[in-house]
Amino acid sequence: MTRRQERAMLTVLFLLPGLLVYTIFVVWPGLQAFWLSLYNWDGMSPATYVGLGNFLKLAKDTLAQKAILNNAFFLIVPTLITLVLALLFAELIRGGIKGSSFFQVVFFFPNLLSMVIVGIIWLFVFSPNLGLLNGVLRGVGLDGLAKPWLGVPGLVVPAISFVMVWMAAGYYMVLLIAAMKNIPVELYEAAMLDGANWFQDFWFITIPMVWDVLRVTITLLFLGAIQQFALVWVMTEGGPNGASEVLATFMYKNAFRYFNIGYGSAAAVVMFILVFFFSLISFRWMSRRSIEY
Repeated sequence: MTRRQERAMLTVLFLLPGLLVYTIFVVWPGLQAFWLSLYNWDGMSPATYVGLGNFLKLAKDTLAQKAILNNAFFLIVPTLITLVLALLFAELIRGGIKGSSFFQVVFFFPNLLSMVIVGIIWLFVFSPNLGLLNGVLRGVGLDGLAKPWLGVPGLVVPAISFVMVWMAAGYYMVLLIAAMKNIPVELYEAAMLDGANWFQDFWFITIPMVWDVLRVTITLLFLGAIQQFALVWVMTEGGPNGASEVLATFMYKNAFRYFNIGYGSAAAVVMFILVFFFSLISFRWMSRRSIEY
């Protein structure tokens, strides 16, 4: 056996345990979801083959349609706001704003908490009677603006979106700051000598130089919006009356609360297709060669 073959064999031996665990706990359950989506099954009695029946039912289900619309809202609005804020904060801190270290810690702090803890905290903040938000509004004489934020269908999704932005902006800000610190200062100095303003520096130097990190950021935000579950479940469980339902909560309820495993698996397959589609689109659409220096 040659030295090259020995290295290949050693690499396979190191990778094999991880690949085995990944296959058992990720790949195999995913394949089972595809198989179960073709059946009606309550988890106990024999499964009944229905073909694409679950998917046809899903297409006509108004609650499933509402869940997809909410996922689409999370995909666009919180993602866009988070991206803009993360870029703005990162650029301000890169520019040497006073107290930049303090601001980095403050903005990143929400990411030290689990999603469940964040959901519980904001559940109390938005509480109609004892919540901090309504308490502040009443304290400054704006009683008319105090509302049951998580109990009004038109307000619950924006309220959850606000929490999503609050939690995510600091995390992606830190990623972008790390990328911006690798940009040579000489580029900004040369642009200054040419008379470039702040926006021109940002648009023609900063954005192209951090494009790889920005592309990953956008992709992660897309995936997080499609797979959003913990925050919605803790704060509303998809309520009131399905107003904040998302595909993940819809899938969970059908599979583990109503024991309609096949229907829940169909929703999971739809989630997988959306995640795969948006991952492919985001990488293909935003693909470009990195700028080297």
